[in-house]
Amino acid sequence: MSSVIFVDFRAAARLLLAEGGVRAPIDRTIATTTSLLEIDLLRMLERRRAAALLAERAFAAKRRECERLLDSMYVMPVGDEVLELASDEYPFAVSTIDSLYVATAQVVARETPNLELWTHDPAVASAATHRGLTVRGVETAA
Repeated sequence: MSSVIFVDFRAAARLLLAEGGVRAPIDRTIATTTSLLEIDLLRMLERRRAAALLAERAFAAKRRECERLLDSMYVMPVGDEVLELASDEYPFAVSTIDSLYVATAQVVARETPNLELWTHDPAVASAATHRGLTVRGVETAA
């Protein structure tokens, strides 16, 4: 049986931008994410274009890559169950968007007991770990 992973924004951005470091193994797993990821990735690409980090042609190419990346994943909607879980309390500060990613992963994990949440963001990793999820991708400083 293939393993199942949940990919958050930071993990997807690393893939899309071909950044160095450990990467989510989407080519060897069943990958899931939230419908929020498309918006997050498109806003990131637009910020990079506005900052002159992406020329117009490169921006268009990255948008196509973004579509292919999303097409390779099962995209979960942000429904009432996700909103309810995202509203649950944490004993530390968690941003709205991070709580939505973690809550969506919680919903997926209910059907996939061995789910791994892939992130490169320590804040998402802390929130996910607090909710009992297995986290991969956060690199510790040596």
